[in-house]
Amino acid sequence: MKSTGVSRREPAGYNMQTILPSEFKRGLVLLLDGAPQVVEDFHTAAAGRTKHKPRARLRNLKTGRVADRMFADHESVPMAEMAYRKVQFSYHQGDTYAFLDAETFEEFDLTAEQIGERHWFLKENGEYRAMFLEGKLLDIALPAQVPLQITETAAPIRGGSDSAWKPAKLETGLEIMVPLFIANGETVRVDTATRKYAGKEVHTRQAGAEDGRSRECLRHPHHPFLPAYSGSGSVFNSPVRLSR
Repeated sequence: MKSTGVSRREPAGYNMQTILPSEFKRGLVLLLDGAPQVVEDFHTAAAGRTKHKPRARLRNLKTGRVADRMFADHESVPMAEMAYRKVQFSYHQGDTYAFLDAETFEEFDLTAEQIGERHWFLKENGEYRAMFLEGKLLDIALPAQVPLQITETAAPIRGGSDSAWKPAKLETGLEIMVPLFIANGETVRVDTATRKYAGKEVHTRQAGAEDGRSRECLRHPHHPFLPAYSGSGSVFNSPVRLSR
């Protein structure tokens, strides 16, 4: 079942929460020109010869459009009252991206314009933090890094220069540069802000297997079923006597 959103009027005497530009931070949602707008970047810019003014890059959560806006130092800017829930990416069809509420399984849609370049990091059944206003899904937040599988790249080269990179295509279609030792089928972490390689993903099972192999190498040299560590904690520190 798809949600159409519910509009409501604020009760009489309702006081909207405001904030000063000096308190802005990334991810903050403001209510400007009748629309919720998220702060994507914030800095102080020169506004003439005498004074610098706060300037923010804002993304309209209804249209997806990005614009810069300057504020007065002591301007009281209204904040949008957002609700935050977990949603699961369900499917993409045409210009529609469908998400399911992780608890109620209610379906919500975002347009391709609202999603923008973040579509490179959407994985089927992946969970994301979502922002709701008056019961309507307005936006999703990406984690700092997302693991993505390599689907197309040149054969790996071991022992190459750390400064040498090669192009690679990921499971979502995104193309990035990766180190020469990366092979097809491996999973890498990608920075969602810069869309750059952030490291090789190590799966828990693989890490556990490697740890197990390390322990196998530390068995007692004469009695393989005995641990290599003695009471003092040093390897092969003292002989072990077996009772007959």
